[in-house]
Amino acid sequence: MGKNSQIDLTYTYPIPVEKATFHSRPNRFIVEVKYNNEILVCHLPNPGRMQELLLPNSTVFITFHSSPTRRTKASLVAVQFEDEIIQLQSNLVANWLPQDIGTNEVPGIENWKVKHKEFTIGIHRFDFILINPDGEKVITEIKSTTRVKNGVACFPDGVSSRASKHLNALMDLAKKGEKSLVIFIVQRFASSFWPCEQVDPIFTKVFKKALKVPNLQILVTLAVSSIVSKSGKNYIQIKFIDQLRIEKPK
Repeated sequence: MGKNSQIDLTYTYPIPVEKATFHSRPNRFIVEVKYNNEILVCHLPNPGRMQELLLPNSTVFITFHSSPTRRTKASLVAVQFEDEIIQLQSNLVANWLPQDIGTNEVPGIENWKVKHKEFTIGIHRFDFILINPDGEKVITEIKSTTRVKNGVACFPDGVSSRASKHLNALMDLAKKGEKSLVIFIVQRFASSFWPCEQVDPIFTKVFKKALKVPNLQILVTLAVSSIVSKSGKNYIQIKFIDQLRIEKPK
């Protein structure tokens, strides 16, 4: 683990979840699950492949919503893999993070403040503009991954030209003197992090360059999930545990 092993920041997703069984995935954002002995079509808020997680008959967790503009009645938000509950909403942490930066300790960005959310610079839109403890503006992008192999978390689990473009843009800004930051949120237990070189060699090449760029910081944070009960309903609880080291597997 990293240097912040005492940090324990917890967030409970406010919408209750129901247990279901994974059936199939017709496309990137649509899945079919078995719920109450019927096939239910659900939205999947994660474009990643997750082939090692979304297996036939796997236990999954869904949420229901009543919005008339939604094409589906429910979303698949987590999966159980062996003894782990893995949260699958790729933008959940980014959406929640502004509530806690500056009031709690998030690994690696303790006592930072949020200045802007979803900020556009040129043709690129980034998740945040943060203010660090020195009062400096930091352009920040957050990425999420659920892929872990032999204790090593990696990103992405499919070719991601968007991630490469984001990282290249942050490098360009950093070279011009702008403080920049990328946070990779690992949502399964792991001991270290490295890009998925065989999956996306272009991103891996960009990542290696980014590690050497002054003014650009890369953090990897472990966030694990569990199911908790409250007032007879079940909820997903997420804990930020620690920073992970960035290290190429041997």
